[in-house]
Amino acid sequence: MLRFSQILICVLLGFLFWAGATAFIHYFPERLADTAGTIAFLTSIPPALLCLWLTRRLANLTSDQFLAGCLIVLAEAMTCDAIALRWFTPLYTPSDSSNRLAAAWLLWSYGISAWAAVLASRYMTLRTTPDLQQPLNKK
Repeated sequence: MLRFSQILICVLLGFLFWAGATAFIHYFPERLADTAGTIAFLTSIPPALLCLWLTRRLANLTSDQFLAGCLIVLAEAMTCDAIALRWFTPLYTPSDSSNRLAAAWLLWSYGISAWAAVLASRYMTLRTTPDLQQPLNKK
């Protein structure tokens, strides 16, 4: 169970990560188109992993709390994106086609972050719980 202070830190991190992605889209929308867009998709993986690491460190999450903390961060960032894409579209770009590419990039980044959080959580659980490392049919 997360403490209230950890929840607040995760909410703040979600907002800050969203703000950083929004600034990237706003100031560099051309980097999401054509070949540059493919590169942007691939190069978003390391920052996504960095965000997970920062979440664990700054919110002081244990292995058992890691996935819940990451879920709060992702939920906060996605909620901010949904609100911005619906009611404050110029935060991203004035172009509908650029906003569509931006939304795809954001979804990709959220998906990568979510899968990485699940895998990292599983790894941490296996590393810290010896019983889970044993085969099920071992007597």
